[in-house]
Parts: sequence; structure tokens; C-alpha cells
Amino acid sequence: MARDPAAYCLTYDQMLLSYHGFEKLIIGYVVPCFILFGFTGNIINLTVLLAPGMKTRSNMLLACLALADMIFLVFMLPHAMAHYPVFSFNYYFRKFYLGNKMHLIAVLNWSSAAAIWLVLTICVERLTGIRYPLSVRKSRSFHTYLLVSGVICITGLLTFYNHFSYDCMMKIFCNGTQPHAICMPVDSPVWINNRTNPHSQILRAYVRWSPRINAVVVVFVPIVLVVLSNGCLIMTLRQRQKFLQVGTTPSAVVTITSGSVALGHPDWQIYLVTTTTFMVVVGKSLNFVLFCLSSANFRQRLVTMTKERLMKRRTVRRFSCESSGVTSMTTAFSTVVDRKASKVNVLKNKQPKQRSQSLNDGVQSQKGRMPLREMRGMSVVNEALLPGTDV
Repeated sequence: MARDPAAYCLTYDQMLLSYHGFEKLIIGYVVPCFILFGFTGNIINLTVLLAPGMKTRSNMLLACLALADMIFLVFMLPHAMAHYPVFSFNYYFRKFYLGNKMHLIAVLNWSSAAAIWLVLTICVERLTGIRYPLSVRKSRSFHTYLLVSGVICITGLLTFYNHFSYDCMMKIFCNGTQPHAICMPVDSPVWINNRTNPHSQILRAYVRWSPRINAVVVVFVPIVLVVLSNGCLIMTLRQRQKFLQVGTTPSAVVTITSGSVALGHPDWQIYLVTTTTFMVVVGKSLNFVLFCLSSANFRQRLVTMTKERLMKRRTVRRFSCESSGVTSMTTAFSTVVDRKASKVNVLKNKQPKQRSQSLNDGVQSQKGRMPLREMRGMSVVNEALLPGTDV
């Protein structure tokens, strides 16, 4: 390979961002369908949960969970787009994706960790509401905001190592037309071109131990607590001879695989990472089904809101049509009135002139009909001043 990257052009295979057929099939073709389905479902979820009269503590937590799932699905989309040549060979997409791939993975793990802790919070909230109904009235809204903020901050700190766990070096080949990057683990003992690792021992230790702490705190502990809370919930409901279908455990189990989004290259790891990533996407897409569409109250509220909005649109359309019709009739009526008024004004303006002209014409005609004597008699004073003449 030439030392100057600008003088070397990469081949078609070297430009590909995905090399495995199974990964391309699952991540490139199947995952986008679940992303669209999950994003649409979570929007419906938020529309109902944030409606007036539905803002309870549990619904606020469910809304935060839906928002976390939407963030995960949105940041998963560039990874699916990278499997299509129209994007993988595009200069701007390659530069954005290769330069921010680790940050995208960090946001994915952050939103997934926040979602699993929100699942645990919802389970505990339901258990508390059933065993201690009066405690629900004592809870205030700022307690919910404080709890959600704490979950977001703690999970963000636990998954922050993903931003710099890999050191990606980008070079642009073929006269500045082919961006390409190579990512090396920060704690790797071997570096590029047989150089020593330039990172400090503290950073290497932090990156080395953070995934293990993350696996325990973000995955293992929440799953155990979710299972225990659901078990206590079922026991409480059986004691009261009630039935309630709780669907939180599958989401928590699915979320266990979110930490392995950025693993290595052997075939068995590619199959494992692709399968687990697909399970995570399915879990994020079906959370709104498990939590909300399984509730009869949610379905009834959704149908009611849909009917109200349809009726509102029809009413607005009818009102707009009626108002446009009234406006057109008013305009036509005002036009007719204006025309009649203008005609009346014209007639009024013409009538005095005609009368004065007719009077003047009458006087002139009378003068023309009068004999010469009468005309002279009318000017007697003038004739008296004249000298006498014999006729």
C-alpha cells in the first residue's frame, strides 16, 4: 500500500461496511422494518400516555420508557443504512458514520440501560401501588422527574466508557474521495504499525473494567430485581384473588444483549452479535405492545381519542366549507348592493342637471316664442334712453 493515502484507491470489497451475509440480511433488511414498527408504536404510546387526564406516575414512567426506546431505534438506523451500497459508498455518510460510530453505539447502550432501569422502576411502582394503594396518592410529580433524572444520569455514567473504548483513526484515500477508518481497542497491548499503545494505564484500566461493571449493574442486577418484583406482584395478586397480566420480564431479558453491539470479527461472534442485536431491536419495538396494547383501558382510550380527532377534523372541514360558502354569498350580496348603490348615486347625480337644463331650455323656448314687442317691452328702459325714430 502506498504511504500517501491520497494516492491509493480502495477496492469495492474494502469499501464495504458489512462483509457477512447473515448480518446484512438481519441488520440491513429485517431490522429497519422493526424500527419503523417500533417507532410508530411508541409515538402512539406517547400520544395516549401524555393525553390530558392520563398523566399518572405510572404513565409518566411508561412515556419515558417509550422515549428511551425511540432514541434507541433512531440511533440504530445508521447501522442498518450502512449495509446498503448507496449509503456505504457515499462520501458524506461514510465520513459521518465512521467518525461517529462509537458515539452512536454509546447512545444505544445508554438508552438501553436507561430503559431496563425504567422497566424495573415500573415493576416496583406497580407492586407498590397494589400492596400500598394509599402511597400512590402521596407521590408527587417532581418525585417522578427526580427519579427519571437519576436513572438517566447514573446509566449515562455507567455507559460513558463506550465513547472512547475504541480509538478510530480515519484516513481519506483516492484523492480525497474514499474515507476509511480503523478502530483499535484502547486497552489493546498491540497497536498499529507495531507501535506502543499511546493511552495511559488509568484509561486502559477504566475501559477494561467498565464493561464488567456495566454487565453487573445495568444487566444482571435489574433482571434479578425485575424477576423478584414480578414474583411478589403475582403472589400479592393471588392472595387477593385477582388476575393481572404483566409483560415486563421479556423486555428486561431482551435488553441483556445490548452491551455486545461492538464485538469482534470472527464468524461465531458475528452470528452472536447479529442475533443479540436483533433481539434488542425486537424488544424495543414490542415494548409498547407488552405494556400498553395489552391493557383494555389503553385500547379504549386510544379508540376514543381517534374518534374524537376524526370528528374534530370533520367538524373543521364542515365549518370551513360553510364559512367559505357564507363568505362567497356575503361577497356576492355586497357586490350586488354596491352595484345598486352606485347606480342610485349616478341617477341622483344626473337628475338635478337634467332639471336645470330643462328649465333653461324652457326659458329659451319661451323667449323664442315671444313676439318682438314683448321682447321690446321687456327692455322699455333701454328704449327710452334711445333717441326717437319714426317707423
